[in-house]
This record gives sequence, C-alpha cells and structure tokens, in this order.
Amino acid sequence: MGPPPSLIPKEKLQGVPHHPIGRGLKVSKEAIVGLITALQILADEERNTMEMKRCRVLLESIMGRLQRVRGVQVQMSESPPGGFPIIIVKVNRTKVGHSASEVLQRLKDGDPPIYVFAPRVFTTDEFIIDARSLNEEQTDIVAERLYAAVTT
Repeated sequence: MGPPPSLIPKEKLQGVPHHPIGRGLKVSKEAIVGLITALQILADEERNTMEMKRCRVLLESIMGRLQRVRGVQVQMSESPPGGFPIIIVKVNRTKVGHSASEVLQRLKDGDPPIYVFAPRVFTTDEFIIDARSLNEEQTDIVAERLYAAVTT
C-alpha cells in the first residue's frame, strides 16, 4: 500500500523506489525489544534505589580520602533531587598549588588514565565524580589517584 494519492501523485515519481515513504525508517524488532527492556530497567524503582545506595557508598569512600586535604572541598549532590548521587570537587588553586584543570590533566596522564566530567573546571575550579560506571576496585584507584593528584 502506498501513500494517499493526495499526498504524493505516484505518476510523477519516476523510477525506483516504488515502496512507500518511511520504509527505510522502520524499526527492527530487536530495537523494539531493546527499548522496552531499557524502559523496564529505568522504571524499576527497587533496582534504582539499590544502584543509588551503591553509588553513595562508592562516592563516600572517595570523599573520605579527600576530606582532609587542605584546599579541597568535596560535596555530595543529588541534583536534580532524586537523581543519581555525584560528588563535586572544588580545588582552591592557592592552597593546593595547582588548578583543578591541572589535577585533571594529572589524572589523564597517569596509569590508568582517568577522565573526569568537568563542565565548570575553567570558571569555578570544580569537577564532578560520578560512580555509576565504577566498581569497588576502580573506586579505590580513583580515590588514590585523585588524592595523589591534589597533594603532590
């Protein structure tokens, strides 16, 4: 079945394709199943609550490693409210001896390289740590490497 004649006069279409408009935009059944599965996971409040608790525990261990460092402020945030927890790390370049962007460069240059989300690093010397993709072992590595980057 093609498009309505009032939409596209078929006699003016020369050659291929002869199939209806939108045929190339069809969604596969695998994509539909993937979308439904993703929505079910997203809507699973119990699973999200457990994941948020897991992230909080991981972030608290990073915060604990940085809290006594002179010139570094660490704050947990759930912005927007009810969102996944993150920590905001603010570096006082005068007290630490280098800027937040220098700290992040040290993390990138190290082994293993660590890349950190830093949307406000150049205006406020802040960056964000998100634990959703970390496990306990990786969190320990991040905490130690971040500590070393701000204290040396």
